[in-house]
Order: sequence, then C-alpha cells, then structure tokens
Amino acid sequence: MTVPANEFLHRSSLAELPAFPAVVLSLLEATARGDAGPREIETIIARDSTLVARLLGAANAAAYTRSTPTDSLREAIARLGLSRINTLAVATAVRGFFQALDRGQPVWVEALWRHGLLCAQLARELARARANSCPETAYLAGLLHDVGKPVMGLARPEEYQRLLADAEASDRGLQGLEQARWGCDHSQVGAELLADWGFPALLIDAVRYHHQPVPALEHAHPLVRCVALANLLCHHPEVDVTGRQAAARLLDLGREDTQTLVTAAQHELAKTCTALGEDDAASDLKGAHERVVQRLGDQVRTAALTGGLGAALAEGDTLESLAICVALLFGVRHLLVLEVDETGERLSATAMPANDPAISELSLPLETAASPIAALLLEDRIAPLKTPDPGAIDQPVADRQVLDRLPGEAALGLPLYSEGRPVAALILGLSHGQLQALQAEAPLLRTFAAQAGALLARRQREDQAVRQAREEASAQQRRREAELVKATANPITVMQNYLSVLQQQLEADHPGQSGVSALRDEVERIRELISELEPTVDGNPANP
Repeated sequence: MTVPANEFLHRSSLAELPAFPAVVLSLLEATARGDAGPREIETIIARDSTLVARLLGAANAAAYTRSTPTDSLREAIARLGLSRINTLAVATAVRGFFQALDRGQPVWVEALWRHGLLCAQLARELARARANSCPETAYLAGLLHDVGKPVMGLARPEEYQRLLADAEASDRGLQGLEQARWGCDHSQVGAELLADWGFPALLIDAVRYHHQPVPALEHAHPLVRCVALANLLCHHPEVDVTGRQAAARLLDLGREDTQTLVTAAQHELAKTCTALGEDDAASDLKGAHERVVQRLGDQVRTAALTGGLGAALAEGDTLESLAICVALLFGVRHLLVLEVDETGERLSATAMPANDPAISELSLPLETAASPIAALLLEDRIAPLKTPDPGAIDQPVADRQVLDRLPGEAALGLPLYSEGRPVAALILGLSHGQLQALQAEAPLLRTFAAQAGALLARRQREDQAVRQAREEASAQQRRREAELVKATANPITVMQNYLSVLQQQLEADHPGQSGVSALRDEVERIRELISELEPTVDGNPANP
C-alpha cells in the first residue's frame, strides 16, 4: 500500500465524490473467481432492484426467438450468462459514476475524458490482439486509469489547476510534480480509491502501474501491460520509436500491427464524437464549459454502455443478440427488424416475438413516398411512428399492419446503415414515457444503430456467401451430371446395338436369349436413369 496516497485520499475533503455501486463490485469479484454459482450471483444481483429489472427485460427479449417470458431472476441469469450480466452491470455503474464526477470539474476534464476513452478502446484492442486478458476488463481499466486526476482535482482544485499548468510549461512530468507536492501521484491515488471500492486486484494494479517504465513492466500481468501500453500509445499515436519499442517489448507487436490498432481505436472515438455533434466554438466561456461537461458526461456514458456491445452482439444468433442488447441498453422488450431485401426494393420483416410467425409475410416498398418506415430509413432519421389507428386514412395500410404487430402505446424507428448503405429499419414498441426518454438519447441511439447496422450487414454478407457457395455447388453438380450424360451416351448406344445384333444372331430357342434380353433391359434402365438428369443441366436437356 502507498501510504501517502492512502492518507491523501482519506484526509482530503471528498464529500462530492460518488460511490461505486457495491452490487457491481461484488459481482465483479464473484465472476473473477471463476467458481461463482447461479445462486451466489442471484443473491448479489437481488440487492439492486434496477439491475434486476434490466436483467429480466433482457432475458425476456431473448424470448423473442426461443422461449416464453420469465419473471424469475435465476432463469434470467441462466439465459443471459455472466458475460452479458457483467456488461450490463458495469455499464450502468460507470454511467452513474462519471455523470456525477463530471459536475463541478474544470474545463481540463475534456482532454482527460477524451484520453480515457481512447485509452479504454485501445486497451481492449490490445487485449484482443495479444494479451490473453479479458477485453472488457481491459476496457474498464483503461477508462478508469486516470481516475486519480479528477479525485485530486476535487480535493485540491486551485493547487491542482496550477500543477497542471506547471506540468505543461516544464519538462517534468505531472507524476513527478504530484509526488513532489503531495508525496503521491494520481495513479497511486486512483488505485487506492479503487481498492477502497473493492475492485479486483489486477484491475487496481493496471491503474497503479500504468506510468511505470517499460523494462519494469515486461513480465507484468497481461492486463497491466495492456493498459500501460495503451496509455503510452495515446501519447505516441504515430507509433514512433518510443511506441514501437514499447509495443514490441510488452506485447510482441510490430509497428504495422500496432498502428492498425491505434488507428482503429481513434476511429471508434471519432465516431462517438461525431455522433454527439460536438461544436467547440462558443463565445460564452461559462456556457461552453457547461456544454463540454454535459457532452463529455454523455460521451463517457455512451462509450461505457456500448463498450461491450460489439462482443455481445457477436454472440449467438444475430437477431436474438440484437433483441437482448436493446433490452440491456434501453429497457425495451418489443422490437421488429425490417431488412432491405436482395433486390434493394423492399423491406422484409425478419424479427418479432415468436408468437406471430406470420410477420415474415409482411413487407414494405422501399420508397419514401409509399411508406413512412421506408422514409425514415432512406432519410437516415430517428423518428417516432404513429400508433396504428383503425380510423386513420393518412397512413399506408402496409405500415399500419407492421406497427399493429408491436405491443406498446408508441413506436420509434431507427435507421441501420453500414458503409453508407441502408441495411434495415429497427422499430421499437414503447410506452409514451419510454418514447420521450429515448428521444433524448440520440447519441446513444446513433452509436447503437451504427454497430447494429454493421452486424446485420455482416450477417447478410455471410448469408449471401453461403447462398453463393450452395449455388456454386449446385452448378458444379449439374456440370458433373452433364458430363456423365455426355460421357455415357455413346457407350450405352453401342451396348444396345451390340446386344440387339447378338440377340438376332442367336436362335430363338437358344439358352442365351434370356440372358441377352435381361442385359438389354438393364442397359435400357440405365439409359432411362441417366436421361432423367438431362433437364437439370442448365435447365435444358443434354444432347447424348
């Protein structure tokens, strides 16, 4: 234990510091052991009614394609699995923590959160690529690795502001200035805070040692190496000599692979910022600060909620996983997916509660003027849709048929795109309260829609590849049949002629007549069997 950091943490006035939910910490600890049973997990989760409600909603979303709804927490745990449960619990906790932590912080928090988001994304990519460490744990560690900075800022606001300015103006690192001033640095303070909250020891180590020199980290746990390297690469995004040497020593990564991972992480962060519609131009400094804090709180929340979404969506059946993620993120159980068909001219329903299989028979024209649902997809709009009204005459019947299948007082449509191409329209069945709440969640909806669109597009490509493979196999089979028909035509004719001549040469009462007749019958049967293949050769009879 670093005594100065511990003393700093507990002697400082940190009444404004939010607490991390004990339920989440208990859940992380139990699942990290690897031997936690369903009963223990159920006991932990039951202490948080909000989490229980979200899990039940998610489990019942899974029932769209497989089972009947459940109100049993144990059944919900069995259906979802610990990986999805951890994703939901951590996302909910990080959301609340960072929203509370953002309040009252100075403007430098913008750069801090941007760095934290990039480090989290990059730590996850590194864990996936090389480290054999849990990617989502690496993501959370990357997100929290600098948590000591705002904690020190809350405790000593004016002093810490001056310290940051001194660090910018000098060659001495911030950690050195922190150590000289208080006898501890932000990595130690952050680690002590997470230890007080009961976070897993390895995650605490990743926070504590993320500024250690590369030689000292070379044989550390993969999670520690991932977060330290991610932090270093955030400061060396061009993978210069420092970044290249660190990547090689810590994770045995070459420069090209390292640059690819850094670029991918930057791209993910840029997409989040674009979805938030950030505008840094502002004349009123106080108003700009408030907007920055609000945007960054939303940004961190969005990244936390969607942090494990890609992995969750990739698990199991695509549409079932999509329904589960909608329930996890938004608490919505009723949805319908309308995918653009192969012709690109219609939307076909492909996902719905299993009690209405006839939904697959419904489709809509992919035309702006002909269908409000198609219009929101083609115009790339998130928009509410009218609830079906038997007396309404201004809404196409085809759209009313689709919306009538969704339970709820209202509906919200999300356009799903991939690489600039419309893939599907996702329609959510909601209460009026849910509709109002979700309309205020545009950044999160956009982030989710981008990932869901990419997933559906990938599934469509995979389905198309399977169909093409089957068609190629069928065509190859037809070619083989054609070759068989062609190759056997002449030999069969020769055999028939030979047997006919032989039969004529034999006396009528010759004992061999019966044998020759039997052979002629068999040859004729073979010819008939082969002739049945003729119409299947490119749809036309084969010429013998």
